[in-house]
Amino acid sequence: RKSRAQAEKQDVNYKAADGDVAVIDFKGFLADKPFQGGEAKKHHLILGSGSFIPGFEEQLIGHKVGDEFDIKVRFPKDYHSKDLAGKEARFEIKIHELRHHILPELNDDLAKQVGQESIAALKEHIYKILDEQYIEASKREMRDELLSILADKIKLDLPKVLVSQEVEMAKQESERSGQKFDEKKEEKDAQRRVKLGLILAEWGMQNKIAISNEELQRAIWTEASRYPDPKVVFDFYNKNPNSLAMMRGMLFERKALDEMLKHVKVKEKKVKPEELFEQKPVK
Repeated sequence: RKSRAQAEKQDVNYKAADGDVAVIDFKGFLADKPFQGGEAKKHHLILGSGSFIPGFEEQLIGHKVGDEFDIKVRFPKDYHSKDLAGKEARFEIKIHELRHHILPELNDDLAKQVGQESIAALKEHIYKILDEQYIEASKREMRDELLSILADKIKLDLPKVLVSQEVEMAKQESERSGQKFDEKKEEKDAQRRVKLGLILAEWGMQNKIAISNEELQRAIWTEASRYPDPKVVFDFYNKNPNSLAMMRGMLFERKALDEMLKHVKVKEKKVKPEELFEQKPVK
């Protein structure tokens, strides 16, 4: 075993595995139409890092150098871009190179190379990161469940103009992407979004929820880091008032939900890590 981690280039018979570095071209499509920001050449992607949208990296595992294939993924419902949020996308993939990491020897020298005093301190640091990931994944599940309860149980007279605006935006997006527009479904989804938005806005104001500029910039950088050129995306956000407002609104609603969760009874349930992070397949 080597004292420093190395990623060794593999031959054409090697199959990509979790933790490998894949050098890929990718191009994304919505209903066979390319979308902005969905393409890159010879991008270095660590499989299993979670740096891309859910389901993307997993579908590269098992493929070889030279393989050209398509994958399907669905963008998260709370994705920052409304043009992509909740949408199914197809990506054309080409693998140029695969590199397999050789694990270093676990000792104090390794720990010092990554900024920790000892191997014990490094393990504690890793456990802390994992714990934070488990907590965030659990919160995400609780937020989703709470949103479903709020949408089902609370009755509101919804402003027709807000619902109409949501439906019209969905219609325009369907026309841009070439996807079929289901007016009945979109009307129902729009009513749900408007209802939840009003509920969370009222709760947030009553509880004096606010998003600081530091929180906003941190969230933008986190999102930008998912792209091949994070600085370009980061600068785009900060120069685009609509994108900033959208991100601030998403953070406000998430913060309001987290505050609301402090006032509800939560029943603990033990699950395996793979169940907690499991992504539903795209049908």
